[in-house]
Amino acid sequence: MTRKQIDDLPKEVLVEIRTYPRLGEIEFTAVDDSGQLFYGHEPHPDDNTRVMFRITVDVHQDPTSGKEVWRICASEAHDGWGPFIYDLVIEAASSVGLGAFTGTGLNPDSIRIWQKYKTEREDVVKHFLAEDHPWRSELVDPRFPFVLYKEPNLLYQLEQAGRIVNRVGQDGF
Repeated sequence: MTRKQIDDLPKEVLVEIRTYPRLGEIEFTAVDDSGQLFYGHEPHPDDNTRVMFRITVDVHQDPTSGKEVWRICASEAHDGWGPFIYDLVIEAASSVGLGAFTGTGLNPDSIRIWQKYKTEREDVVKHFLAEDHPWRSELVDPRFPFVLYKEPNLLYQLEQAGRIVNRVGQDGF
């Protein structure tokens, strides 16, 4: 399966970036033009509530450098949208001078995506954490001990096409 691109997004789908300042979280979600969650065209027969894609990140301060970094703490993507939304999150973090890394508890599809970042994706810069970095024992999946950076190509394409919506969320979900 080829990686999804902006042209693959249904025309009624926008990418919502919702910031929850008090929680220190940011959520990237597929929504329709009225702001409702977009569930895709063919929901799974056993689950009519699955969204096309959604990723939540939380902000951490690197204890060794003092820089803020986004940790992907929850993700959901269907029908091949995982690489698209992961790329978008990494690009968004990179565009504001941050990087992104994955937490623990990855599902098999996410593991495949992160393995490609590790071994195949030359367009993604990897900053490996030092062996004694405190996050190695707490926050980072041990198979992927790096922070990723990527030029914001997809992010800029979505912005130029008017397909990004930025919102500030309430205190909780």
